Amino acid sequence: MELEEVPMQIVGALDVHRRQITYKTLALASGESSRGRISPAAREPLRQWLERFDGLAGEFVLEGTTGWRFVVEEIERAGHLARLADPAETAARRGRKRRAKTDDADCELQLRLLLAGELPEAWIPPAGILELRTRVRLRKTLIDQRTAWLQRLQAQLFHQGVPAGLKPGTAAGRDALARVSCLPRAARPSSCTCGCSTSSTVSLSRSTARCGRSRAANRAAAR
Repeated sequence: MELEEVPMQIVGALDVHRRQITYKTLALASGESSRGRISPAAREPLRQWLERFDGLAGEFVLEGTTGWRFVVEEIERAGHLARLADPAETAARRGRKRRAKTDDADCELQLRLLLAGELPEAWIPPAGILELRTRVRLRKTLIDQRTAWLQRLQAQLFHQGVPAGLKPGTAAGRDALARVSCLPRAARPSSCTCGCSTSSTVSLSRSTARCGRSRAANRAAAR
């Protein structure tokens, strides 16, 4: 038995920003359009706004920029179809003619492309892939931050006369740092003018080392 496709009754475009979501909707049967803003840009206000379309078949489009995930999830939760537009391709469809770029203009463009069947769509991954991708990206961010802190530590130590090559992220490096006795007075805990001291440096070194051990344990547990 084939399922009958329900014709769309409402189409809409959303432009997502950190403080607000600008929207434009169009009722296909009557041609009546509506525009406005959802503020703040968060799940609960968006969920309440979507309730006005209960019982209707809706299709909503938004660009794949920061914040798209929760918007798509709420649209699908409400029983509507969500479409994700590729930001670069959508901007290219704006054309060469220079116009003021506004949230309303972005909604107009997305809605026009959707109705014309010319929307440059981006893939919306399944929930499991989204979770995995979020975890991988977070791990990459944490690794980069840890590396940056270690580099800052090494630069500060060298600035205070500690031989280059000392690795504060290792036990051997921290032991070597603790044995340094010829640091200038300005680098000592009681009078460090830059907010850094030998004791705080050692403490931060230990923290970064614990972070490294924690990452190794997480990798082993995931295997």
